[in-house]
Amino acid sequence: MNNCLRSMARMSLCALTLTSLVWAQPTYQVAPSGSHVGFSIRNFISQTPGEFKAYDGTLQFSAAHPETSKVTFEVDVASIDTDIDKRDEHLRSDDYFGAKAHPKMTFESVAFKSVGPHRYLVTGPLTIKGHSKDISIFVDLERNTQLWNVPSDSLLFTTEFDIDRTEFGVGEPMAVLGSEVHIRLRLDFRNKS
Repeated sequence: MNNCLRSMARMSLCALTLTSLVWAQPTYQVAPSGSHVGFSIRNFISQTPGEFKAYDGTLQFSAAHPETSKVTFEVDVASIDTDIDKRDEHLRSDDYFGAKAHPKMTFESVAFKSVGPHRYLVTGPLTIKGHSKDISIFVDLERNTQLWNVPSDSLLFTTEFDIDRTEFGVGEPMAVLGSEVHIRLRLDFRNKS
């Protein structure tokens, strides 16, 4: 009986320790001034670049226990900017993003795994225009030393990956416009705890 009680006490202590690890993580918020959300897509024979100018996200991160970390991110679809206003309006329409009915693109991690120094494999559903698809992306995450005026505990989250726009209902397959979109994220996360 005593052994059983001791085992139960150890299990309770372990559960409390894990819970405290999760809750002890600082929370970081995206700082738009040091961030960039860009993309490129083949248009005829050249690559057309663009960006989204409005977005938000939070990061809970533990370098010691990365499996307890979590990132959420959302993009305001209407903030798309390809340097041509008429094209941007068309991209906001129902032919592509359907920005009025689906104003946000979202990602929320369900797994966060260390795969090397400052490098992680992050997995979760990406939702665009009401279509969700699980994706796994490699992320570099370390203290932000690239800007002189950022707090010393800010983190730089960078990744590049490809998605097929047609899997999310963003336009139809066509010869003049590629289906593959190359995404580039550079997110400056500042500690808000």
